[in-house]
Amino acid sequence: MDLLRAIEAFVKAADAGSMAAAARPLGISATQVGNRITALEERLHAKLLIRSTRRLDLTSFGRDYLERCREILYRFADAELLAEARQAEPRGHIRVTAPVIFGSEMLLPGLACYLERYPEVSIDVDLTDTLVDIDAAGFDAAIRIGSPPIGDFVARPLAPYGLMICAAPSYLARRGAPLVPSDLAGHDCLLYGNPGAGSDGETWRLIGPDGPISIEVAGQLRAYGAQGLRRAAGAGIGIALLPDVIAKADVAAGLLCPVLEDYRPAHRPLNILFRRERHMSRVVRSLVDHVLDAHGLDRS
Repeated sequence: MDLLRAIEAFVKAADAGSMAAAARPLGISATQVGNRITALEERLHAKLLIRSTRRLDLTSFGRDYLERCREILYRFADAELLAEARQAEPRGHIRVTAPVIFGSEMLLPGLACYLERYPEVSIDVDLTDTLVDIDAAGFDAAIRIGSPPIGDFVARPLAPYGLMICAAPSYLARRGAPLVPSDLAGHDCLLYGNPGAGSDGETWRLIGPDGPISIEVAGQLRAYGAQGLRRAAGAGIGIALLPDVIAKADVAAGLLCPVLEDYRPAHRPLNILFRRERHMSRVVRSLVDHVLDAHGLDRS
């Protein structure tokens, strides 16, 4: 039995409340987590967890043992960091999650120079607009649109996520261009789909000459993901609210036209999140620093 791995499985299971939740960040199956904990219990000649179909509960001995296991893992991680600090360059593997558009259009292209600089680093990048549980999924860092969550993560602000209202020349030729936000009520607006969205419409928040304004818009089409909305707008289906990074390219190519230019969509906050640890590993720090240098507030 690998004692350290068994202890790690026990701590993860106790914190997560289930074998399946503990298995994900460890990269193993729930059965393997259970086997490691069973082997640890056999070694100790004591039960650590009370298993039920719904959750896991600690025994009295398990609660006491858990605190000592946390200390063991902390000291082991501290020793690893001490050894890593002796290395001249970061090395190791990082897992990152980011929104689809920011990740594909900005983060990934910018990693070319980072990976060339640090050849001993490898990165997994998960591009999704779904808000995954960062800790349970085992990510080292996450880039998130919107206000940062409150929890065991540090949030560092990036340049705000800009948006643009635009439509295809064919749509504007057919329906005309809105001149003020209230005109949007007479137009087909493309709606952004998400699991909690209804079917009636959505609210666009704009900054105009007289300050902030909120406009209710509606349309026949709702699509999940900005790339889908981009294609729908380019096909002339309706007016879209798109991220600057993709809208500007289509405007420059003549595929889309900006509308309501006196009413700028409110920027959305963008942050990079990473675990709140006493010592951040050198490899995670190197990536966080790279993202802040490339996309931080001073670059907006």
